[in-house]
Amino acid sequence: MKSSNSVTLRRGNRKPVRLAERNPTDGTIEKNEENRTIDEKWPQEQRLTKSMERIAKNIESVADILENPHLLMEKTPAEVQELLGAVPKNWKVEKLRKGSRKGQGWVLREYTEGGKQPTGRLIRWHPGGGHHGPEPYWRVSNLSGKSEIIRARSES
Repeated sequence: MKSSNSVTLRRGNRKPVRLAERNPTDGTIEKNEENRTIDEKWPQEQRLTKSMERIAKNIESVADILENPHLLMEKTPAEVQELLGAVPKNWKVEKLRKGSRKGQGWVLREYTEGGKQPTGRLIRWHPGGGHHGPEPYWRVSNLSGKSEIIRARSES
């Protein structure tokens, strides 16, 4: 039986991946990091933690939230406002205008240059209760439509 100088992994019908190779001069084993998949590099818990760190770091502007509303998941309005810092030009922080929770909640709404007309872009936190269920939620509207309901944490 022929001896091999490399360790190869084959999963199903996928192309074999060379994970390590033996150095012919000194016999040490060198790992081939570039061919390893993310599943082989980090256990599940580390992958989730790294993903959550990337998500938390990605909220730097209103544009980030408009592009990816799921960045708001499990956040409170206070946390979002802290991550955003100062309210951007042409945006105003308001309360809900309609419904049984009128005057409650948190809304970050964009206005036209003169500040008189809403543009339709907004980030809204609803305290919950009503047809979307008892838990608080986020909803983001941009020029291409509304996001799905994104579950949030309560302010308290």
